[in-house]
Amino acid sequence: MDFLGETLKWWDKWLGGKENDVLNAPLISAYIEEGMRPTSKVERVGGRFVALEDEGDLEARGYFLHPYKLVRGERSKEFIPICTPQAHGLLAGEWMGAGVLGESPCDQRMDDGMAIIFESEILKEDMDILGFPRLRIKLASDKPKAMLFAQLSECREDGFVQRVSYGVLNLALSEDKSRFVPLRADEFIERELRLDACGHRFARGSRIRLSLANTFFPMFWPMPYRSTLKVDLSCSEFILPLFKGEDSAVNLQPQSAPKTPLTLLKKGRVDRKISYDILSDTWTCVTDGVGGGVFGEGVYRFDAVDVLVWHNLKRKLSIKNDDPLSAKYTIWQTMKIGREGEMMQADIVLTQTSDEEAFFLRGRMRVRENGREIFVKKYDEKIKRICH
Repeated sequence: MDFLGETLKWWDKWLGGKENDVLNAPLISAYIEEGMRPTSKVERVGGRFVALEDEGDLEARGYFLHPYKLVRGERSKEFIPICTPQAHGLLAGEWMGAGVLGESPCDQRMDDGMAIIFESEILKEDMDILGFPRLRIKLASDKPKAMLFAQLSECREDGFVQRVSYGVLNLALSEDKSRFVPLRADEFIERELRLDACGHRFARGSRIRLSLANTFFPMFWPMPYRSTLKVDLSCSEFILPLFKGEDSAVNLQPQSAPKTPLTLLKKGRVDRKISYDILSDTWTCVTDGVGGGVFGEGVYRFDAVDVLVWHNLKRKLSIKNDDPLSAKYTIWQTMKIGREGEMMQADIVLTQTSDEEAFFLRGRMRVRENGREIFVKKYDEKIKRICH
């Protein structure tokens, strides 16, 4: 869409005092994505823009949680335990997307195989949602610190599972998230988890899937010990925001400012690998910007000022399936910037680990000017764990 044009029109109205049609636009214009076969290399997502004018365009549809089913009707009287492996979440993709191949969530069947899943009946017609899915849940923990992860997915006719939205909740925080409130062993609490806002069309013939877990690595650092949650299904409900409004007329001819002139000196790429050590039951995730460029953009020069930029990043995260205290994160960065006769280079390595009481950050920064070392700093920090 023409985001730049819409933005300029808004600023022209409210800062420039110019009369235009900005007030004729819907209260919210949103994009509802079409389902697609999940892949880590997403270049285009089909869908359509819709207009959200008021609350009448949305309808809350609730599903009660039964053992491994989402049901519209009677509540269940069952209880279900949740104790997922530490490696749950390996195929989640990046927390912050930057348009780089490999950052989107893959087929979620492997991660869901480690979680507790609830599925609806096969949909008899397409279903659009727009907004925040919500999970109301009653549960207890056997440890004073625990987390709850919830994921909404479309289980497609072809068997692939596409993530639609997700959310995470630190159960040891007060409901307003302002203070640490240790959980009392086996004492039930009620919480509401709001998943990320989303717009998605569930296709006829697919199923709605809710996945629950109490781990999600490497996106979220594990709690200091393994916990087991006990969910009271009689007081648990999953609510989807169904969209009932109309499509929106949006300018689909984007414009942009001229690109900054630069010369690509060396192509780059981003490698992403996951490996499993069977003997130690350890998973390792590696993201490596090869050839320069955090996002695979390579080594380049800004022509107008004759400045070279070479920024490389590598990160390695590992964890054992049965040991949250085995989590380890190391990141290496090299930043080289300048021109002939005035080249600066910074090399940084930093590692995070933890025990039950604290987080540990250890590393070093080394800065060189034209090859001569001018600055060195070592890091060895201990940070007390409070609510995590």
